Amino acid sequence: GVQTCALPISDFQTDIVVPFGLWMGTLLICFAPAVGWLVLARGFDDSIVGLVFLLLLVSGAAYFPMGILAVAMFDSITALNPAVVLPSIKRTFKSYALVLGAFAGMLALNYGTGSLDTVLGHYGWLMRGVAALVEGFNSLYCACVLARILGVFYWHHRRELGWF
Repeated sequence: GVQTCALPISDFQTDIVVPFGLWMGTLLICFAPAVGWLVLARGFDDSIVGLVFLLLLVSGAAYFPMGILAVAMFDSITALNPAVVLPSIKRTFKSYALVLGAFAGMLALNYGTGSLDTVLGHYGWLMRGVAALVEGFNSLYCACVLARILGVFYWHHRRELGWF
């Protein structure tokens, strides 16, 4: 008979939908203050709006890696509680600063390859396709590297974090 190859997913809801919701919820909670500020601050002095936006954006970006790690480990959006995340950042601050540096580097790399479409797009649709392919694979690579960095970070600091 013909053998079929099944995806190694035991339950679509548990393996795909819930983790995606946790990911999106973490992004929303970490970055909503910055976006909300832009919406609410219309009509204010642009220099103040920009400064506050930048502070909120940097704060969300600094909170995000530890937040997504906590959400992944506890499998709950409630792990984003500042009572969990902020003490964890404080206990592991030096190593966490390196994690943030790695995240910044990966974002810069991702941003750099994101401009390939602009650079190569002038050479026609085929080069735009190549640029899109490179950008997609680079995004996947960056996501894998960052997940690995968070996993290694957790493994080395599991006792200091004291989550379990």
